[in-house]
Amino acid sequence: MNFIDELKRRNVFRVGLAYALIAWVVLQVIDFLLELTDAPAWVLQVFFITAIVGLPMVLILSWVYEMTPEGIRLEKDVDRSRSITSQTGRKLDRLIIAFLAVTVALLVAGHFYSSPSGTEVSPEPVAEAQPEAPAEAQLPSIAVLPFVNMSSDPEQDYFADGISEEILNSLARVSGLKVAGRTSAFAFKGKNEDLRLIGEALGVENILEGSVRKQGDQVRITAQLVQVADGFHLWSDTYDRTLNDIFAIQDEIANAILQQTRIQLLEGESITSIRVNPIAYQNYVAAKQRIHERTKGGLKVAMNLLRDAVELDPGFAGAWAQLGIATMLSSDGFGSYGDIPEKEANRTGREYLERSLELDPALAEGLAGMGLYYQNAPPQSHQQILQSLDVLERSISIDPSDINASLWLSRAYGFLGRAGESQELLERMVERDPLYWPAVSNLVFMYATKNRMLEAHQLNDRTMRYRPELPFRQKAFLLSMDGQFADALPMALEVWAERSDSLTYGAVALAHAGVNQFEALADLEGAPDTRWRSAALAYLGRSEEALLTAQTELSEYGDPDALIEVLVLTGQFPEIVAFMAERWPDLEVFELEHGDGGGFGNRVMLDVALAYDRTGNDGKFRAAMSLVRASHDEQKGHGFDTMYLDMAEAEYFALAGDQEQALGYLQAAVDRGYSAAPRLSKLHPQLASLEGIPRYEELQSRSLAHLNEQRALLELEPLESAY
Repeated sequence: MNFIDELKRRNVFRVGLAYALIAWVVLQVIDFLLELTDAPAWVLQVFFITAIVGLPMVLILSWVYEMTPEGIRLEKDVDRSRSITSQTGRKLDRLIIAFLAVTVALLVAGHFYSSPSGTEVSPEPVAEAQPEAPAEAQLPSIAVLPFVNMSSDPEQDYFADGISEEILNSLARVSGLKVAGRTSAFAFKGKNEDLRLIGEALGVENILEGSVRKQGDQVRITAQLVQVADGFHLWSDTYDRTLNDIFAIQDEIANAILQQTRIQLLEGESITSIRVNPIAYQNYVAAKQRIHERTKGGLKVAMNLLRDAVELDPGFAGAWAQLGIATMLSSDGFGSYGDIPEKEANRTGREYLERSLELDPALAEGLAGMGLYYQNAPPQSHQQILQSLDVLERSISIDPSDINASLWLSRAYGFLGRAGESQELLERMVERDPLYWPAVSNLVFMYATKNRMLEAHQLNDRTMRYRPELPFRQKAFLLSMDGQFADALPMALEVWAERSDSLTYGAVALAHAGVNQFEALADLEGAPDTRWRSAALAYLGRSEEALLTAQTELSEYGDPDALIEVLVLTGQFPEIVAFMAERWPDLEVFELEHGDGGGFGNRVMLDVALAYDRTGNDGKFRAAMSLVRASHDEQKGHGFDTMYLDMAEAEYFALAGDQEQALGYLQAAVDRGYSAAPRLSKLHPQLASLEGIPRYEELQSRSLAHLNEQRALLELEPLESAY
């Protein structure tokens, strides 16, 4: 018997074929399971190599050993007359046929239930789509989670993020589909959360998740649409492409999802991605993620990435726009997050934005950035706010999904006294993007200023699980609004140590003032030159420092509020009158551009009214008081209700000579926990006419008692009342 015949007799060929079929089926199952668990690519490679190494070992074993009725024995020890290799061969034939059937079934299933790699998937024709988009509350909803980077190179994270973001942006432009905002969806990056919990947090019924495996110029993208309620996979597919075709892949996946969910496109709209330098695009995506974080360090990284992007692709309009936005957000002005002088940040930011709009005049993110510029650039006039409103509304008409544009539009509404529209827009934003912190923060602030404290705390606490470092700052603010300054101050200072930006300084200032820690407030390391700091210096009798700080704020930012307050606290009333006559002879113009609101009373106009009262200018005094009254009525009409507005009303009625109403509002403020100074009239000279009235003295004592209670909790020495 020759060697080939002996191989056949010992079933070596059959064993080899059976092994190959079984190994192929097992590898398909393992590949499917690894895709579900987002395991690294090398895991499948290990199984594949193991299968290859195992084949010669199995062939050798089938030659050396033989199956017998007594079990497995060495072939050389088996009597040929009693050999059952023919029976074993028939069993192997049946096994081979069975696994051949399984193989064919898997191949057929793969053909019918997934699009072959390389096949373009077109969006479903409009004529076959649903005839009408459902009402907002009934819209099908989806969240696009950041795709998982399956490559060994962690630097490819931003490449995977870019795929996710482009798909999200494409879906967000489709009518009839509610898409969770980018910031909220990306909050779950790198977290192995249960999809049901994610769906509940984001308020969506479906989740698109996937992975990206990139090696050299080859990329494999896997996407799957999952129903949150039961985890059922509505659709999944895999795309193998070369890197230079990445934008087509983004279009293809987005269109495939649309086809699978049968969502109607806007008339005449097709889903297409921008075509730019791929490396520049990765930098752009990475930078946008940093910008959304709103941190000083993150914004610096974003600017570096974007500078590289525009150097690689000078025609990339979106990168120029985001560079302008990141630069302005990095200023040292109030409401920003960096240390670039505000004038420089605004000037440079505008140059970048103008460059983006030269390249694409209808670029939504470029228009949105200009809206931010008009809000921030001195002198922050009423005309600038109207310009901001115009470009922001144009931006949103082009891209309704731009969450930053919506945020800045809500600010514009607030600046123009349209508080109801501002709140409504913020609520819609938080519903769509529940973890987008700037909108959450502004809405928490608005609820607090309308005395909706329970809602404010609930909204703030809901986000603390996902962004704990930010809600603590807001928590400190809420505690101060409730008069719980001792609880607020340590929390605010802890955040300040990590995030020394102007917004955190606001929380620190409110808490410091509430326990009469004006020296700590004035000398806080890294504190910006603001109205709070200049007022603290003036209260402490450090008049020259106070005036210098206030003059800086006026010259750098065009804001006169700090200077007027310092002059009031230092008793320089003629100087205020001269200053107003030189710059704003028309008080209504001053009110339009600098009047205070938002639930804290018209503080600056109360100071102006006091100056006219002390200098005997009755006409101007009555005009200023009329503007204060109108402002306070408007704030109340919008639902604002804080102890600070109560204090402002007490000052107004004290100046108006209505002691009864003044004392009534002062009592309301003290009942709500207002305290700041051992002698209220030192910080609020408008109340000086109430001195000596028994009811006022009783309220003064109660305010001081609360102040000392809060100081005791911080282990500070008690203060005594003094004139």
